Amino acid sequence: MSNDTEFSTNAGHKLLKNHTNKRVSEDAADNLVEILEENGLEIAEQAKEFAEAAGRKTVRKEDIRRAVRSLEEIWR
Repeated sequence: MSNDTEFSTNAGHKLLKNHTNKRVSEDAADNLVEILEENGLEIAEQAKEFAEAAGRKTVRKEDIRRAVRSLEEIWR
């Protein structure tokens, strides 16, 4: 995994381990981190657009929630 990510492989490993109580391979942790990064960037971009459309320079909690709801339909 490259170092140009916001999330570490260790964070992905810890998240999976804590929520599954199973052993976790490095590939699984890397893949989770990759997916979180991709989806997080999509959410951030969509939330920014909602904030700008509302005439704000600040992304708010409601922008994030709205972005997640709008992207959930695409991800299905």
